[in-house]
Amino acid sequence: LGILASRQNCPAEEDWVQALRIAWYLRKTSTLGMKIIRPERTDGKILVCGTADASYKNGIGKSRIGITVSLGMNSAPILVISKKQPTNSGSSTESEMKGYNYACCTIEWIRNILEYVYLEELDASIIEVDNKPAMLAIRSACITSNLRHMKPRHWYCRLLYQQRKVIFAWVTTNELLADALTKPVGPKDFKRYRTRLLGGEDMMDRRRKLILPNDQILWTEDE
Repeated sequence: LGILASRQNCPAEEDWVQALRIAWYLRKTSTLGMKIIRPERTDGKILVCGTADASYKNGIGKSRIGITVSLGMNSAPILVISKKQPTNSGSSTESEMKGYNYACCTIEWIRNILEYVYLEELDASIIEVDNKPAMLAIRSACITSNLRHMKPRHWYCRLLYQQRKVIFAWVTTNELLADALTKPVGPKDFKRYRTRLLGGEDMMDRRRKLILPNDQILWTEDE
């Protein structure tokens, strides 16, 4: 749907076919809905979590960013965004960094609302990602030479990490919810991601293995 929205100025016949496919999908899934529950609390605090991913296509131009934000590790997202990156990227690490930066800006905005409007006490937010080189660039003391050309506004995620407002946790790609927002996936994976996005009771991947920057392992759900 996001791709078709960007093709409105000059639609082609294949875009019309895709629009019909979306209409068919909506008709076949009209009974589905989103399950909204109370925010999960840990020790009385709301945990603002997110997932972030970005695709990279060398030589094609702008890739896509996908992020989700939820109030709890296994809650249905309250915000889902899939959009084109604002600038071109020269590598997959740079592309992922810009996606993480966009996720951090969005999560910080939600954190400010909870903290200053609803007077909630918040712990550090956890963002699930699947690119280890990008995580290393965020937590390292020095910026690597191949990323020095990036503008300062793309390093906001690094600042939030240093302030411990956001912590990045590595998770396998097939368990990263934002992965479905940046590229086409197969029918089986699509249904699995859809169940998580809608908050279904039979949601898979509830128990995920997260690796924190200090190599500590965090499980999203106990056995």
